[in-house]
Amino acid sequence: MNQPSSPDDLALATARLLSSETRLRLLRLLRAQTGGRPMCVNALACRLGVSQAAVSQHLRRFEELGLVVPRTTGVRTHYYLDEAALERCLGAISQALASPAEPADAPAPVKGSR
Repeated sequence: MNQPSSPDDLALATARLLSSETRLRLLRLLRAQTGGRPMCVNALACRLGVSQAAVSQHLRRFEELGLVVPRTTGVRTHYYLDEAALERCLGAISQALASPAEPADAPAPVKGSR
């Protein structure tokens, strides 16, 4: 797993991950499972209306940030959301937004713009 090295890197990685409508819907679906009940790729694909291959690719992105945990039983792999990892990712975004911008981060004024 290639974890981001700083809170800002984690915030950026999380924002990129959630910039996809399908991944946002997938996150909501996993989070809505009562008791953190895991779901298999097939069930997720049916609920989202996308292919199993697409769900697998999205889940790999979630795994990179540690947001989902796979559990293999027999030939099926079930995935569940790691709530602690989600809170860590959302906290990194919150922290990044709360941090004051450094002067070097401020864009230079453009002549003639309003």
